[in-house]
Amino acid sequence: MGIMQNQDVAVSSIYVYALLNSPQEKRGFLDLGSEWWWETNRKIPINIILGERFTPYKYSLMNFSNKDFEIIAGPTLSLKDLMTKRVKRKSVQLIRRLD
Repeated sequence: MGIMQNQDVAVSSIYVYALLNSPQEKRGFLDLGSEWWWETNRKIPINIILGERFTPYKYSLMNFSNKDFEIIAGPTLSLKDLMTKRVKRKSVQLIRRLD
């Protein structure tokens, strides 16, 4: 169990909750995770959004092969998806004249 950092074709990186050492670290991890969850769109990894505030939890980051990894719940993040540009949609509005 943990917070996903990035997922690509072959590897998934996740901050693993069970690797945290103390109850204070676990509480801080959950507080920052809650802030990331409720105050963002969850498309940008937590370590990028929170920056230096999330650095103490860097040691709990683990990489898994996607063959051996299953996502049960929550969003998956991919830095590759951030690089794709959005296509702007044009809208046309027709106005009827009443002359």
